[in-house]
Amino acid sequence: MAYIPIAVFVVGLIVWNIVDRTGYSTKRHGWVEVKATVRSVVSKAVGEFPTPFVDVSYEFRGVEYLKKSLNTEGNQTSEYPPGKEIAVLVNPNSPMECRILRRPT
Repeated sequence: MAYIPIAVFVVGLIVWNIVDRTGYSTKRHGWVEVKATVRSVVSKAVGEFPTPFVDVSYEFRGVEYLKKSLNTEGNQTSEYPPGKEIAVLVNPNSPMECRILRRPT
C-alpha cells in the first residue's frame, strides 16, 4: 500500500514527459507553431548517445530569426538535412525562444 503513491507519481511523470516532448504542453501555454528551415546540423553526445542539434531560421511577425544549436531530441542527423522544413513552437513574448515540435509517433 505504501508504494501506490510513489507508483502514481512515477506514472504521472512519465505521462507528463511524453506530452511535453510532443510540444503540446508548450503549445497550450500560448506558443505558436511556425515553419522553420534547417540551416545546418551537427551531432553532439548527450549522455551516451549522439543527438542532432540544428540551426534553424524562421519568420515570426515579419521578423527573420536564426536559432542556433536547437536540440532535436532525435538520434539521426539524416532526419534534418539542410533546407528541410520543420515545425517549431515560438514563444510570442520572446520570439528568439523556440523548440522543435515533436509529433506523436
